Amino acid sequence: MISVRLKLYEILDTEDKLVLLLSSPKQSHARLPTFVSDTSPFMIPEFGTCPFFAEELNFDLNDRSAVHLESNRLNSNSGDYQGPSLLLRPKKYYIHEPIDLLLQDMDEVNEYSRAIKKLGFESVDESVRFVTISLHCTDDDSDIILRRVNRDGDILEYERNATLIRLLGNMDKNIWILCYFNGNDKRLSRSSHYHKDYAFRVY
Repeated sequence: MISVRLKLYEILDTEDKLVLLLSSPKQSHARLPTFVSDTSPFMIPEFGTCPFFAEELNFDLNDRSAVHLESNRLNSNSGDYQGPSLLLRPKKYYIHEPIDLLLQDMDEVNEYSRAIKKLGFESVDESVRFVTISLHCTDDDSDIILRRVNRDGDILEYERNATLIRLLGNMDKNIWILCYFNGNDKRLSRSSHYHKDYAFRVY
């Protein structure tokens, strides 16, 4: 399945690459690359409940470099790993930083410790970040958060899980893995960034 998915990333257009990426499983990966899987079936997002083109997209579908596969490239920062990486160039992304705790104390980070070490991280320090990239782009946080009012008048917040890409890595080294974490976790701060020139290198 890994070889099939990698081949698809080479030949598909940007729109289909995004759908393929969003169909990747969210569980922890023991080996790289994290953006493909040979253990889980395809899980295509149900865009019927969140229409694909109903909102402004966070990626330029006319730019093939918006989602681009680099095969077997050796990054000097990525340890001994010499496999493929996927470059993502969104218009907007969110950085999540821990509040009053260390990342290495979070279970979400420990689940990915094997993959992190393969990419040359000797330890998880304050330079490591969680990042959320949405399929859509809005002026507020409605691209990642869905709000509903219940019968008591309380506002409930839900993450738009089907259209979110979550990463763990380092901005300066540009090393990222696909991971899962709760973006609504009160232990994490959240800040939005608009930077079309930064391409996340996902392993």
